[in-house]
Amino acid sequence: MDRFEDMKSSTIQFTIEMIKLRLSDAVLEEMAKVEINLRKADILNVDIDNKERIKHLKVFLEENKKQLKGGLYDSCIEEYREIKDDYKFRTSKDGRLIIKIEEWVQKARKKAEHMDKRVFVGRSFIDPKKLVIGGILKNEVDESEMINLFELNNPPVQPEYRFEKE
Repeated sequence: MDRFEDMKSSTIQFTIEMIKLRLSDAVLEEMAKVEINLRKADILNVDIDNKERIKHLKVFLEENKKQLKGGLYDSCIEEYREIKDDYKFRTSKDGRLIIKIEEWVQKARKKAEHMDKRVFVGRSFIDPKKLVIGGILKNEVDESEMINLFELNNPPVQPEYRFEKE
């Protein structure tokens, strides 16, 4: 592995689905094959983004438990728990910060793609609330320019810069 890839490997470089807001398409396809109470099926077509909708989904699943056979009910409950846990995460202080950092990282990566520099942007594997920007640059002038460029984009937390010279 080259030096740049080694440096980059200490950060989260992949986009993670951080918040699940609906049952998966696979589960919904299976549900469409069974007779369920369509009177309350509207909960399947909206984002589960508040406590009331979480409760509504749970009630819907319980009311249709008999029709959700062959492990389908268990799959629904597993995804319901993920949705519920993700709601707790995204409404927590740390969760809101991590989501904000991840959104900033995605935008910064798009800008970095257009640079003629070997730069990476990511969250730390050790502390996902930490923003890490690094790379291999020619000199201190390039480093100063890179830091200024990223600072102008108002990162949500103070980045840890890990630049090395060629």
